[in-house]
Amino acid sequence: YAKEISRPLDADHYGMCKFSSPDDSNYVSVRNALSSLVKTFRSGGPATMGTQVSEEIKDLEKLLAVASSPEEDLSSVRRWWIPGTCDWLLREPGIRSWLGTKQESCITWFCAPPASGKSTLSAHIISHLRDSGVACQYFFFKFDDPNKRRLSTFLRSIACQIARDIPTFKRSLTEFLTEGLKLEKADSSLIWKKLFESVLFAMDLSFPLYWVIDALDESEFPKALLELLRSVTTSHTPLRILIVSRKTEPLALAFERLASSLPFELVEKEGSEFNSTDIHTLVEKEIKYVRGGDELRQRVAQVVESRAQGNFLWARLILEDIVNCHSEDAIQEALNDIPSDMNNLYRRMELTILNNPRKTNTALAKALLQWTICASRLLTLKELSQALKPEFPEMLDLRRTIQDVCGHFVIINNTNQVTLVHQTARDYLIKNSSKESFIDAIKGHEEFFFKSVSVLYDQSLRVKLTHDQNALCSTESFIFYAATSWMYHLRNMRTASDEALDKLVKLFKNLSVLTWIHALAIVDHLEMLVKAAKVLTTFISNRRKLNLTKNPLLHRLSDIDLLERWTIDLVKLV
Repeated sequence: YAKEISRPLDADHYGMCKFSSPDDSNYVSVRNALSSLVKTFRSGGPATMGTQVSEEIKDLEKLLAVASSPEEDLSSVRRWWIPGTCDWLLREPGIRSWLGTKQESCITWFCAPPASGKSTLSAHIISHLRDSGVACQYFFFKFDDPNKRRLSTFLRSIACQIARDIPTFKRSLTEFLTEGLKLEKADSSLIWKKLFESVLFAMDLSFPLYWVIDALDESEFPKALLELLRSVTTSHTPLRILIVSRKTEPLALAFERLASSLPFELVEKEGSEFNSTDIHTLVEKEIKYVRGGDELRQRVAQVVESRAQGNFLWARLILEDIVNCHSEDAIQEALNDIPSDMNNLYRRMELTILNNPRKTNTALAKALLQWTICASRLLTLKELSQALKPEFPEMLDLRRTIQDVCGHFVIINNTNQVTLVHQTARDYLIKNSSKESFIDAIKGHEEFFFKSVSVLYDQSLRVKLTHDQNALCSTESFIFYAATSWMYHLRNMRTASDEALDKLVKLFKNLSVLTWIHALAIVDHLEMLVKAAKVLTTFISNRRKLNLTKNPLLHRLSDIDLLERWTIDLVKLV
């Protein structure tokens, strides 16, 4: 072996580990070899081993098809935390019981009203566990990211984190996965059975594993996850699971059924008292930035705290508005007009956008909100800038533009991705806003489907993909969004219009289809060909139903036949 050092010992196999005294020549040889090994580790061994472990985790992430690190979501949520807040949660009897080290599996459900700071509380619990040196795995479901709403994504992420923390699980998992199991396309029940029931549950660890699952109500199938958790009782290793979410009737019923299978505790918070100290801390922190004297600041603080009603997001947005006021009259006017709840606050934010004296800013705000709501995943600032063209030219500073024209509806996270401030904002814009600024999701998907496939028609794109792949990924990244997402928008259009058929025929009838496949290959997403085939099959079915109400001369059977043949060929390509 490389760097191997051989030393002879004057002994047979029976006596090679027995020494007469510390001066025994055999003992001296073994001692010196061990001493040399220790020196090697001290000089560079741990760093080398750390690098090796890091590479092993990266390889495992590929096998598990883990696309993003949970650390990004944790840091994104944690940045809203204010020192001195959230500590009350650690003193809650139900949470203290869950934090215990009992050698038994259990589930604790913490539920609280919308916008009361639940994700920040989850992040605080995670940080507390990590600071205590406890093996903790976590996941934040995201309403605005379809991939982070899927149970399969959650299970793969948790498995990867356990492998990072438990070397024996990592070894078992690596051996299991290298046998050829493909998890990227596997459904959640298969992943649960193969990775958890077959591998993790068979291990007998001497300590419990702690899971923190945030925003279960924002997942694709919340009840399906609770059904999977029933088999936790068969695990030899104790799993102590904390689930944080809003309380809904379907979830309450699902938890009631789960409680019959394993130890369960409900920690429910209602009203405005449970997080009043946190809101007070927030107000104290922000009030010093309000213009004016101490008396005015004290009056602002009293009004905000008395009307917050436990809504942390409401208090934060109101304070941001007041901090931006430039006179005492403006502050007093803001106090007089404070909306009573989130819907009224969103309505005021909406009116600010609609009443913008520059109509181009209103149109831009609507476009930004529509892209943020309808995109298949979170868009980066660069991708969003390219998506807005040619209707809106290159922005000098898109980050500042978003802050100026979208009010508080849109925020930019710490990875430069654009997202809505909260799920309640999405609900309001889609369901409750005024007709004038109503975000028509179906119309948005139609527009974005047309734009995405149109990007792929560009004849110069073939040359760019061949010669400037790396440059394209950084300078024209929207190309790859278009290549991976046009089928998502087509599926959500819920129509099989002539315009959509025209776009599809143009894509599949010429070399543009090869450009599209090439783009998918560059970003290693050829599995999208199968998804495209499924979406096309649904489109063709809807088109045939539409033809039943049309003149036979308008059925366009040859175009439908073209797409139908491609649904077969796309699957064969993969």
